[in-house]
Amino acid sequence: MISGWTDPANNPIPEANAHQAYKAIIPQGHQHQNLGEFLGATVYEMWRGEGRWDKIEKDSHLIVVFYPDKDKFIEASKFYNS
Repeated sequence: MISGWTDPANNPIPEANAHQAYKAIIPQGHQHQNLGEFLGATVYEMWRGEGRWDKIEKDSHLIVVFYPDKDKFIEASKFYNS
């Protein structure tokens, strides 16, 4: 999982930035993606695999979250176990 907050001048972060974050960790890039929202944040879930949910490749699943500000990031941190 990659998470952080955005500068108000850069809010919202372009989807391309989430893709770049994925490729920084998994150079092959993702094949599948889900979008969501949590506490006002855009959540990108990306992974590689033969089918949308079939045979997900090992070490290919990543969640990228851009919170709208530091306060939301701190609020969200209460949901993290680690």
